Amino acid sequence: MNTSMVTFRAVMVAVVMLAAAVPGVVSAGPAQPNKDTGCLVRDADLVQYVDPDCAYHEVFKYDNMGNGLTLLHYQDHGQIPPGAALPATAVQMIIHVDCGCIYDGDYLETITPSGEYHSHGPLKTQ
Repeated sequence: MNTSMVTFRAVMVAVVMLAAAVPGVVSAGPAQPNKDTGCLVRDADLVQYVDPDCAYHEVFKYDNMGNGLTLLHYQDHGQIPPGAALPATAVQMIIHVDCGCIYDGDYLETITPSGEYHSHGPLKTQ
């Protein structure tokens, strides 16, 4: 057998053994979607309300032990309650969430003159 092939195989065996021996290595499980209702919405004056009918969809990445690793995507679609401040034209703003939790990040929120509300994120930063 050729010496370079034997060396290659020996290196590959060593890499596989080392990877198996390193403690704390976490392999990722599949992404899991979650859909439900009820979310926070903001009016044109940035007053926050709870919309129990607001539909949201989020996707989390978990490790093989079932621990949440990261939020991959969140989006919602709701309605600002009657009497809340509405914008004259559609407004988009970036809202930063800093809760020390899996939802930390920047989200794009859109409010329309009809009171329709959308948000999604976390926005990718470079």
